[in-house]
Amino acid sequence: EADLIHYWRLNEAYGEYIFDETDNTMGIVETAQWIQGIELEPVGNTNNQLPVIKTNLTNYPNPFNPATTISFSSNTETTEDTELIIYNLKGQKVKTLECSNSFAAASKKKTHSIIWNGTDQTGNPVSSGIYFAKLKTENQIISHKMLLMK
Repeated sequence: EADLIHYWRLNEAYGEYIFDETDNTMGIVETAQWIQGIELEPVGNTNNQLPVIKTNLTNYPNPFNPATTISFSSNTETTEDTELIIYNLKGQKVKTLECSNSFAAASKKKTHSIIWNGTDQTGNPVSSGIYFAKLKTENQIISHKMLLMK
């Protein structure tokens, strides 16, 4: 059936097994009662589906030395809560890029860019290696791998 989300098949001989067709799981029905003649409504909601959020995070150039432009585009508005954080390969936070003011000022824009100059939070240059840009928005978290070569 169209828009059907769940479908259960019962073993009518014993009435004690239930099989969920959506993810191939089995369960046991404890106190089942077989009643015929009841109209069932399909479970589904096609009118109030959540919007598909598409965000693309890139940097150019990659590999880079000494700086790179990190860009992201989204089909949703950017809020003041948007964060762009750089991590090293060990998962340690290297730098939080100040983006709240520039992103909030251009919240209607769908593409944003910020330059990372290859320094840590204290302004010291970081070593060559793999780094990750992690973008945290109101709706999702995505990351992108970058390579700094000196």
